[in-house]
Amino acid sequence: MRARPSLRQGAAEVPRAVWGMTLAHMGLGVWVLGVAFVTSFGTEKDVRVAPDAETDAGGYSFRFEGAQTSAGPNYQAQRGTVRVERGGLTIARLHPEKRFYPSQGTMMTESAVDASLLRDLYVSLGEGFDDGSWSLRIYIKPMVRLIWLGGVLMFCGGLLAASDRRYRLARAAERRAVVPDHARTA
Repeated sequence: MRARPSLRQGAAEVPRAVWGMTLAHMGLGVWVLGVAFVTSFGTEKDVRVAPDAETDAGGYSFRFEGAQTSAGPNYQAQRGTVRVERGGLTIARLHPEKRFYPSQGTMMTESAVDASLLRDLYVSLGEGFDDGSWSLRIYIKPMVRLIWLGGVLMFCGGLLAASDRRYRLARAAERRAVVPDHARTA
């Protein structure tokens, strides 16, 4: 690129495969950074919480407001309400569910997620107890979007590299070079 009269001209002459490889490797770096953030600074907490009680995790306050029975199209659910606060301000109101599907006889947990650019908050409703308290599983995942962004960059880099004209020309030359035996004798 430096050997050309202008940076623009030099950049235009770099093959797509090189740009694609560069983008894919940058994506891998972003993905690794996201994984490092989530594993190093993420928080997981399992707690037993009574209605109108709160617990703290990762700088957030989670107030369990209780659980009510609700019905879905093909399930019965216990639907919890969890208010998330930080610095006295309500950030989110999450509604995790514990669902029972009578047709299959199975129990499923539906997590509630509050997603933002810098972090995701997950709350899952565990088992209910006779005194009205529930077990909650709380996850705080900082910078989880970097994992997704890294994957998208790697995908786009792979597409860009695969679209390089040199690969199509080389493949066409290979196809022309390989001639079946019956075609040679004819």
